[in-house]
Amino acid sequence: MLQRKCGLCTRSIDPTAQLVFIGETNARYYLEPPLHELCAAYALKVCPVLHANGERTEVALTQSYALAEDRITDMTDERALRRSTFPFGHPFAPYLGVLEFFLAVPHDPERLPAPVWLAERAPQLPA
Repeated sequence: MLQRKCGLCTRSIDPTAQLVFIGETNARYYLEPPLHELCAAYALKVCPVLHANGERTEVALTQSYALAEDRITDMTDERALRRSTFPFGHPFAPYLGVLEFFLAVPHDPERLPAPVWLAERAPQLPA
């Protein structure tokens, strides 16, 4: 995610290109890297899990995103993990918790149900 590479093909995404995140409806952040539009269309067509979720799967279209760190900071008496989110690279974060995930937070995303995006806006896959 640091290098703006596609989570499917692993190639760089042009700085001016549209980014696509795929996730649940109204997700505030994503654990998976962004995708090229063509890669997102491919993933939504071939992945049985994404396809089966239908309207519950959403695409978030954006030009940019911020990174954050999800860290495990404690454990309850019931052994449930307590987590906190820190800005990416915060100097004290490593001392306050164990890094579990990087989080991608899209800037001002346009959100569409995945089936709508596929039908109306997604690029056509090559034959």
